[in-house]
Amino acid sequence: MNPNNKKPILYIDEVLPRTPEGKLFPSDQSYINKLKSEGIEVVNSLEELIKLIK
Repeated sequence: MNPNNKKPILYIDEVLPRTPEGKLFPSDQSYINKLKSEGIEVVNSLEELIKLIK
């Protein structure tokens, strides 16, 4: 499905919890940042996923 642009993608199929200000909790943001620094794309919507695999 992604033959020309092979890279790992993590699709999270649930709403991520947020602070009252609407930001991700620091622990969740830290984990996502770590994954991204290792070259893993993290997406949380089907629209984002479709864009990555096209």
